[in-house]
Amino acid sequence: MNADNPLHGIHLPAAYEPVHLPACDSVQAEAVRRARAGAPEGTLVWAGEQTAARGRLHSHWLSPAGGMYCAVVLRPELPTARLGEFVPLATVAMGAACAELVSAMTDLRYRWPNAVYLSGARASGSWLSYGPEWLVLTSAVNVLPTAAEDDFRHACLRTEGGNEAVTVATALEAYIRHLTAWLMRWDEEGFVPVLRSLRSRAQRPGDAVRLRLSENDALAGTFASINEHGAMCLTAPDGAHEIGINQFMALPVC
Repeated sequence: MNADNPLHGIHLPAAYEPVHLPACDSVQAEAVRRARAGAPEGTLVWAGEQTAARGRLHSHWLSPAGGMYCAVVLRPELPTARLGEFVPLATVAMGAACAELVSAMTDLRYRWPNAVYLSGARASGSWLSYGPEWLVLTSAVNVLPTAAEDDFRHACLRTEGGNEAVTVATALEAYIRHLTAWLMRWDEEGFVPVLRSLRSRAQRPGDAVRLRLSENDALAGTFASINEHGAMCLTAPDGAHEIGINQFMALPVC
């Protein structure tokens, strides 16, 4: 592998088949296309930037150069009701990678069920799509500063994380390493360790929460807990609510 190759110097587990694209419409869409065409488990699509990416509820996903955008094809034999477990799994894997890459005093929190926050601002998110015999786990983290174009203030590993030396490549390497470890642990021990890790850095009881459940429906209240099934429990003016991961993510069938 020569030095001009963007994968040069990146050490990924042998189980992955990396596909690097300088730019693409969406790593999620590209990975889905490959999964539907029979791409093996471990296919890893990584792009320098995305031109037409979408997040939850089809929202525009700002994806300039300077972010780490990747999607992994997996082929687990799992009931659809349990597919949502992969969302917090990716979140805690990304959180572990970020904790490794940022300065020691950085406040790192998980925003249920799919985001990592640094110093109170969102730095990362994960999404899931699935088909009859595959799923695509998509994740992104801001490495360099990026302009916000939505309701969230954004953070990045270099500024809020306090690490000027971090690169997109080192972020990818750290994330895939931790994702692999968490996938192995989930396979051996189930969802409980993932849930324990998610809870350890989750919002604090009483924190204000506003969830967009659909393009026209939102629920506001205060965070109470994350239950044993991974659902968020919150208190709203009209009473207590439990929002399941699958319900919140509205997992798209592709």
